[in-house]
Amino acid sequence: MNLIEAAWIPVRRHGGGRALVAPWQLAELDDPVVAIDSGRADFDAALFQFLVGLLQTLYAPDDEYEWAERLQPPPVEALRALLAPLAATFALDGDGPRFMQDFDARLGPADNDIDSLLIEAPGGQTLRNNADHFVHGGQVNALCPACAAQALFTLQTNAPAGGAGIRTSLRGGGPLTTLLLFDPHARRDGQPLLLWHELWLNVLTKRRFLGDWRGGDDARAWFPWLSPTRTSEQNQQITAADAHPALVYWATPRRIRFDWDDTVAGRCDLCGAEAERLLQRYASRPRGANYTVWLHPLSPYYRPKASATEWLPQHPQPGGIGYRHWPALLYGDAAQTVRPATVISAELNRSRLQALDPACWDAARPLRLWANGYDMDNMKARCWYEARMPVFAPGDVEAQSVLRDLAAHCVEAAGLARSYLASAVRAAWFERPADAKGDFGFLDRAFWDATEPGFFALIESLSALPLHQDSSDAQRRTARETWLQQLRTTAQQLFERWADGGGFDARKPERLAAAQGQLRGQLYGPKLQTALGLSVAAKSPKAGRKERKA
Repeated sequence: MNLIEAAWIPVRRHGGGRALVAPWQLAELDDPVVAIDSGRADFDAALFQFLVGLLQTLYAPDDEYEWAERLQPPPVEALRALLAPLAATFALDGDGPRFMQDFDARLGPADNDIDSLLIEAPGGQTLRNNADHFVHGGQVNALCPACAAQALFTLQTNAPAGGAGIRTSLRGGGPLTTLLLFDPHARRDGQPLLLWHELWLNVLTKRRFLGDWRGGDDARAWFPWLSPTRTSEQNQQITAADAHPALVYWATPRRIRFDWDDTVAGRCDLCGAEAERLLQRYASRPRGANYTVWLHPLSPYYRPKASATEWLPQHPQPGGIGYRHWPALLYGDAAQTVRPATVISAELNRSRLQALDPACWDAARPLRLWANGYDMDNMKARCWYEARMPVFAPGDVEAQSVLRDLAAHCVEAAGLARSYLASAVRAAWFERPADAKGDFGFLDRAFWDATEPGFFALIESLSALPLHQDSSDAQRRTARETWLQQLRTTAQQLFERWADGGGFDARKPERLAAAQGQLRGQLYGPKLQTALGLSVAAKSPKAGRKERKA
């Protein structure tokens, strides 16, 4: 199977039908491709990155003018001709190099079940201990070549820890990925929004992508499976300084080789398609490529403090992705300890959409931010998280900085209100709330979910205001006061919903009333107003005691 020529990418077309397509079919305009639709969120995100990587590697524009010209897909045959020379490089099977697989044809015995490619699949120890309670083993025993290719790329892109010598992905186990999408109604010419358009938003110019790279620039430099595997028995490292920048999309930390000698005919356990050759097992070996000190253009990074020199990739954490992460994912932070993904900062700084034909594209339509990734606990996948949030990007750096700080203050205030709510509900439920056991994360999620629409409505209104440092703060202050009232109202409503339920202890009206008073005192106290930069009324001095009569 060849992944350039064969139809293996599951998509949805404009007419609503689902199909498998080859990469060159993205340029088709007759019932065009509008979305990836594999049925698995992790595969969808990985395939999006696969296609961005393909365009970035082979079709990167020289400058922003060429980027704007290529926003419309090329003729189908032109794209097919562009990709054709790579056909041999993207073979999934055969005697030569195999896509995303180890260079060594005699890697070892094929003693890994095919479901081990799936990041959420239970590991060997979990199965031996009969602890696969939530994700059961033995559900996926055979994969069609298309699903096997999708699973392989997803694993190499997100590779978690897997034991001694099992290398993680170039961005560590389960990296956070941030991508730009168009608003669904951004087109103004009556034509549908294509998958091509959204992929192209995440392609950088050659100069931005290649940087100072002066080494080889051909298939052997781009795709590591074309050369003997760079192993790490002595913990050798591969850094961005000694490898082509395109390797960020094609890194192969796991040494894997599919077993094509032991296939069966039947129905794929993932997609249900009938296939003559279903893969059941694969060979693997530890100590593969060890990637360190890379900046992936689709991921945000952080450093523990401003003086640190190394940037570390961000990873999803328990609780999901939401508006509390939004300011840093788009704009970083004032302390310069958070760095947005390169494609995000490039888009916001260069304002590409302003150069587009207004007859075809509505530049006033905001973009969307798609953040996704696995929340990993070492080798265990706790959850897959993703969120799609609007993008509001004022036209200059100073205005963006002001909007970032305003949004950060609003998030800080929301965090305080959330903590007040959680504390008050515990106080209402338990005689000794500090000793209460259990997971109360549902309170946090309820608060963040309830306040998210109001937050983005607030940011949209703020983004339309004059946002330079010397502009009037009156309208901004009014917006912050509105947000403060929303936080107070939401926290009190959620308290009323949750506080008088649960039956954790015997219900006591006096405890409920005390907790309600505690919450109100905190919501109307000075900390919340201070977090929003609002003035706090000075307390009137207490009246002194009357002097005693002599």
